Parts: sequence; structure tokens; C-alpha cells
Amino acid sequence: MENYWIVVVDDDTASLKLIRSTIAEQNMKVSVLKSGRELLVFMRKKILKL
Repeated sequence: MENYWIVVVDDDTASLKLIRSTIAEQNMKVSVLKSGRELLVFMRKKILKL
């Protein structure tokens, strides 16, 4: 099985909690962020680690 890493961006905390638990139940790595700005910072950090 492939390893998936899903990144979800939403400003609604309740939605993020629900999405995180649903995806985690499928044994997929998930990161949840509250804004596009957080996504840009997240991606910069992850790309630098590659």
C-alpha cells in the first residue's frame, strides 16, 4: 500500500477535527491547517526537508 499524506486547509476548527479523525482512521498521514498562509509556511518547511 502506498503512503499518502493529505493536507487540509479550512478555517473551521470543528471541520478540521472531523476531517483529521476520518482520514487518520484510514491509516493516512494528515496535516490540518487553518489558512492559506499556514499552508505556504508548511510547504516551505517540508520542501526544504526534501
